[in-house]
Amino acid sequence: MKSNLISEKIDLPIWRSYRLGDVCNILTGKLNSNAAENFGMYPFFTCSKDNFKINSYSFDCEAILLAGNNAVGDFGIKHYKGKFDVYQRTYVITIKNESEFDYDFLYHTLKTHLKDFQRYSYGTATQYLTKSILDPFEFKAPNIQIQQKIGHILGTLNKSIEKLHLQNILLEKMIHSIFKSWFVDFDGQTEFVDSELGQIPRGWILSKLDDILSLLRDGSHNPPQRVVKGISFITGGTLNFIIEYDKATYITDEDYYKIQKNYQLKENDIMLSIVGTLGNVAIVRTTDLPLSHQRSAAMLRVNEKANFVFLYCLIKSPGFQLFLDTHQTRTAQPSIFLGTLSSYEFVLPSTKILNNFFRLGSPIIKKMQDNCSSILILEKIRDSLLPKLMSGEIRV
Repeated sequence: MKSNLISEKIDLPIWRSYRLGDVCNILTGKLNSNAAENFGMYPFFTCSKDNFKINSYSFDCEAILLAGNNAVGDFGIKHYKGKFDVYQRTYVITIKNESEFDYDFLYHTLKTHLKDFQRYSYGTATQYLTKSILDPFEFKAPNIQIQQKIGHILGTLNKSIEKLHLQNILLEKMIHSIFKSWFVDFDGQTEFVDSELGQIPRGWILSKLDDILSLLRDGSHNPPQRVVKGISFITGGTLNFIIEYDKATYITDEDYYKIQKNYQLKENDIMLSIVGTLGNVAIVRTTDLPLSHQRSAAMLRVNEKANFVFLYCLIKSPGFQLFLDTHQTRTAQPSIFLGTLSSYEFVLPSTKILNNFFRLGSPIIKKMQDNCSSILILEKIRDSLLPKLMSGEIRV
């Protein structure tokens, strides 16, 4: 049975060609990128894919925000409606006649052409998009009714994905808030003793990271040849609570067993980036295995003195992240040695308190992992539909 949303191939003649500059106003902001404010009221869009805030706004409208420069031409794109401000190299694209064009449709149209923008951009150390590239850019669109239907389908998927991302942000804040309350602020403790780290609860032990680890290893220092299909080979750049496989490469079974001959990664091992960008973290899942890693991604396996939920929160804590920053090697590519990592000092609570934290925290971690799996499924559905909807191959 065919869906009531998607049926047969559309008649392509109703899709017409347009130039972006003819149907849209294309402006840029006027602010420097350092204008962001930590607790600002309004979004501040730059060429970064990260989100920033500011306490002033220059725009109050619906718009598509397109990065105008990037080191490798990976131009970010966003869709927003409301009050906001913009960096001087970020484009604000607004539709001239909203009775003819739909923002959701236009956003996804431009998103499908980001590789084209990368190809058209110019520059050496930094790739640039100019208005002379964007104005004549041609795209195809159907009538407004079909645009809105396509936009609704893709927008619904995006909203579901965003809802899961937001839920994970809230869950992450929740578990770290509990960790801080119990193990940093010592809420609920009444008796204290002096230690090298200041006063700590009586019965708690001044410990080093090495005390709660059964294994601490970095990955291969001589990465093998990559193959098109095989066992996943990850770096520190793939770590983002889960392992992001769109950034991973693959190696042969033979090379995997050479690299991992002394140990294999297991479920609930913690991965930590220790070269380049320091402090990215991921928890290994059963579905990730088998898995191999390059030296920029260290693995930490907790022993019987603690649990992986406590270890995850510990190395995500501000105290540990500050430790990474102050103990990294100050070279062209920042890094931190495993011996330095293992010397990190913290206060280890009683087994009973650790077990209570595990019982409270492990369902939160599991829910976040399930959300990540759902996000990946929805993204695959969206990304498979996107080119077919945007080309008119699928009728709506």
